[in-house]
Amino acid sequence: MGFLITRQKKEPYWLDLDFGVRIRVRPLQSPMLSAIRGKADRMARAMEEPQQAERLLGIMDAPGMTPDEIRTGLFHHFVTVLLAQSAIIEWEGVFQPADVSDGSVEEAVSPMPVSEDNIAEAMLVPLIAESFYSKYTARQTELAQEGN
Repeated sequence: MGFLITRQKKEPYWLDLDFGVRIRVRPLQSPMLSAIRGKADRMARAMEEPQQAERLLGIMDAPGMTPDEIRTGLFHHFVTVLLAQSAIIEWEGVFQPADVSDGSVEEAVSPMPVSEDNIAEAMLVPLIAESFYSKYTARQTELAQEGN
């Protein structure tokens, strides 16, 4: 069994996520993913108090959850957020409430600008985070499953 080296994408490209969200991303390279995993591990281990981690993850009063399980959850969350912040350069279909200064109660929305904070907020939506991670890392996952 061999390994076919295919040309990696060198230019940004679009990915379609769920809910009509499209993102334009930088190509993923192995060194970037490894560095992000290292940083995410450091960030997760920096959460000394389980209560601090629980607040961040929004899992207050989760019965039977150990500190190691919480750190593992943080690690996966941080990997996704850091990867998204490094990769996403443009998006479509991501909105925020519009500033309605006239006091109307209409549900107005406006496009949300791409920023590190807004990307981190978008990655708090589980289906968006999972869709981003699985689609963005699909090629690396395929290679790992093939043993390459």
